[in-house]
Amino acid sequence: MRRIGPVLLAAVIITPAHAYDQGQRVTAASAAVSCRSWQTLKTLGELMGDTPRFADFWRAKKASGECRTFPVGTVVIVEDDQRTGSKAIMRMRTAADGVYWTYPWYFR
Repeated sequence: MRRIGPVLLAAVIITPAHAYDQGQRVTAASAAVSCRSWQTLKTLGELMGDTPRFADFWRAKKASGECRTFPVGTVVIVEDDQRTGSKAIMRMRTAADGVYWTYPWYFR
């Protein structure tokens, strides 16, 4: 029985068991970068190592309304929370702003 405890604990820690449920309301715990398309959010992540290109892309996407930052305290409704291994992405919506893609770790 001593071996089962550590194995179960390890399984709980490494599985994506903490995904949010569809329809669940969650609150931004930090400024949440969000974009209307998953591809745009993915491109932002890929550009993070190239500050000038990242800055130009971010400014253009914010100006067009494609991306925005939700401030701390913003309540959103989860549409979909996909977690596989170390990767996680969440589609969420607000009553006023429609649907955005973001990362679930911004929310509680």
